[in-house]
Amino acid sequence: MTSAPASAAALDWLAARMGIIDSYYGFDRVEQVTAPDTKRAFLAGMGFDTDDGAIVAAADDLRRRDAARLVPEEIHAVAGRDSSIAVAAACDWRLEFDGLGEDDGNREGRTEDRIALGQLPMGLHRLEVTSAHGTETSLVAVAPVDVPSVGEVTGADRVWGFASSLYGLRSNRNLGLGDYVDLGDAAAALAAHGADFVGINPVHAIGTGPDVAISPYSPTHRGYYHTGHIAPDRVAWDSTADAARRLLGEAGEAAARLREAPLVDYPAVAGLRDRLLTALYEAFTAAGPSLAEASGFERFLVEGGPALGQFATYEALSDIHGPSWMTWPMALQDAGSAAVAEAGSALGPAIRFHGFLQWLASSQLAAASNMARDAGMRLGLFLDLAVGARIDGAEVWANRGAFASGVSQGAPPDAFTHDGQNWGLAPFSPPGLRRAGYRPFIDNLRATMRYAGLVRIDHVLGFARAFWLPNDGGPGAFVRYPLETLLAITAIEARRSGCIVVGEDLGLVAGDLRDALARAGLYGCAVIQLTRDDDDDRMMIAPSDYRARSLASFGNHDLPTLAGFRSGHDLDWQERLGHVEDDETEAVRADRAADNARLDALTADAGEVSDTDAVHATLARSPAELVAVQLDDAFGEVDQQNIPGTIDEHPNWRRRIAVPVESLRDDPRLATVGAIMRAARRPPEPGDGQ
Repeated sequence: MTSAPASAAALDWLAARMGIIDSYYGFDRVEQVTAPDTKRAFLAGMGFDTDDGAIVAAADDLRRRDAARLVPEEIHAVAGRDSSIAVAAACDWRLEFDGLGEDDGNREGRTEDRIALGQLPMGLHRLEVTSAHGTETSLVAVAPVDVPSVGEVTGADRVWGFASSLYGLRSNRNLGLGDYVDLGDAAAALAAHGADFVGINPVHAIGTGPDVAISPYSPTHRGYYHTGHIAPDRVAWDSTADAARRLLGEAGEAAARLREAPLVDYPAVAGLRDRLLTALYEAFTAAGPSLAEASGFERFLVEGGPALGQFATYEALSDIHGPSWMTWPMALQDAGSAAVAEAGSALGPAIRFHGFLQWLASSQLAAASNMARDAGMRLGLFLDLAVGARIDGAEVWANRGAFASGVSQGAPPDAFTHDGQNWGLAPFSPPGLRRAGYRPFIDNLRATMRYAGLVRIDHVLGFARAFWLPNDGGPGAFVRYPLETLLAITAIEARRSGCIVVGEDLGLVAGDLRDALARAGLYGCAVIQLTRDDDDDRMMIAPSDYRARSLASFGNHDLPTLAGFRSGHDLDWQERLGHVEDDETEAVRADRAADNARLDALTADAGEVSDTDAVHATLARSPAELVAVQLDDAFGEVDQQNIPGTIDEHPNWRRRIAVPVESLRDDPRLATVGAIMRAARRPPEPGDGQ
C-alpha cells in the first residue's frame, strides 16, 4: 500500500513532468495554485491511471526511462546548418527523412559520444538510436532559416487589408448566409480600394444539419471546410444545368426572405441549402460516372485518401445519430471499430455525398482565393485557424489519442470575463500529440494555409501553455506545450505554402513567448484596445511604437467596434448580461471615459477628420507591417460580432454586414479608408491619382 506522502510527491512530480503547471498569476496578479484533484483530472485526461499506487508506479517508470535515454525525445535544428547531438553511451544511429524535401535518403553511423547529423533539410525527421540498453526514437524538427515575410511575399514594406465576417456578407444572390462566391466578389471589390487581403472568420467544418453549433470557433474538424458556405447557384455542369435552374427557381422566394432577415437564420438557411445540395448531387450522380471523372471529383476523393473517407463517414453517421459522437451507440464511438467499418460499407452513397460537399467547398474557396489574387490583392485571403475543435466532433473522434479526455480548453478570469471562459473545445494532449507524430496539428495547418496568403493562429498562447478545465467543474490550471516543436512545425508549413503567419498573442502572455514567436518569424497582434504598457495597464501604447512584425487593428470580432467603444454600447450589454456588478458600474464607466481620452490623444495628430478616419490614419502610420480595418468600423456599426462568455444571450455570429457585396466597390467610406491607407502604406501604383 502506498503512503500518502509518497503518492502526493509522485503526483506532483508526474504532473510537472507532463507539463501541468503548479501555479499561475491571474489578471489581478494573485497567485492561483493548481489543486491536487485538478492534477489528477489532467493526468487522467492524458491517459494515466490516477489511483495512488498507479501514480507512484508511473512516476517511477518514467524516471527510469528518462535516466536511460541517450538523446532527447525531440531534437531541434535549423535547415542547412551543421547539427550534432551528444550521447551518453556508444550507439548505432539511423536518421530517416520525411521524404518531402530535396534529400529523401537516410543517414546512419556509429558513435561513442556524439551523433554528427550534418546539414539537414527542412522537415520532421525520425532518429533511431540503438545501444546495449535497447532502441529509442526521437523526432528531429528542422525549421527553415526564415519564414515568409510581408517584404518577401508582397515586395512592399507595409500592407493593409479589410477584415469581415464571411457569414455576414450580404448579396443579391446568396441564401441569407455569406458564401464562398460572395467572398470572391467581396475580395475583388475591396482590392479596388487598394486592400491586399481580406480577413474572415474560420472556415473549418462545423458539421451539417440545423442543430450544429453556429460559432466558427467551435468546429467539428479543422482539417476540412465549412459546407454551409457553398453557393448552390454556382453548382452546375452542362448535363445538370436544367435541373439546377429548376431547383433554384423553386427556392427563389424562400431565399429572398432569408436574405432580407436582419440576422442570419442558421436553421432556415441550412434547411434550404441542404435540400438544394442534395437535389443537385442527385442530378450530378444521374449524369453518370463520366461527369464525376471529368469534373475532378473522383481525383479529389483519391487525393483526400482514407482521412477524407473517415471524415465523410463521420458526417454520414451524424446525419443518423446526431452531431455528437458521445451520444452515438458505443460501438460507433471508436473510429477504428469494426462497427464503424461495417456502417461505412452500408452508408457508401451518403459518404460519397459528404465527399461531394467537401469537394464543392474546397473548389469554391479556391476560386475565391484566385479571384482575390487576380483582382490585385498581393496576399489574397486571410484565414483563421481556430484554437480547438469541439469535444464531441469529428476531429476528436478521428484522433482520440491525440486529445485529452475529460477536460475542456478555456481561459482564466480576465478583465473582460471575470468568471473565466470554458470554450467546450478539446485540447491536444501533449504526449498524445507526440505519439501521433503531430499529424492532426500539421493537417489543420495545411488545410488553413492551402488557399491563404496570410493565416492567423487563434490564441497562439496555447503553443506555450493552455488553460484546461476539468469537465467535473473543478478549478482549471495551465498545461505546458512543446513550444519549440510547434513553432518549428508552423515555420515548416509556412515556408512550404509560402504563407505569412500571424499569432494572436493577446491575453495573459507567459514569459518570453512574444520573443519566441518573433525568433520563429511569426507576426504578433497589436490591438489598440488591448495593447497596453507592461508597467501601467491603463496606458494604451501608441501605434507609432508597435513592433514592425505585427498586425495592427483597432479591435477584432470579440471586442467592441469603434463606435461601440466610443459610446459605451458594449458596456450597456455587459451590464445587461450581469457581467458587471452594480457596485462596479461607475468605475467601469470611468475607465472607459479615460480610455476614450487616451484614444483622443493617440489620434490627435490625424488632423481635422472624423473619429473613424483619425483612428485609421493613426494605424496607417504605424510601423506595423500589416494593418487590418474592420468593415464594421468603416461602416460605423455599433454592435460587435461576438461577446465572449455568451451563447444565446447576445446574437453572436449572426450580425450581417451593413453594405451588400455588390455595393462595396463604390462605397465612399471604403474609398476614404483606401485613400488613407494608400497614402501611408503602399507605394503609388502606375496610374494612381490620374
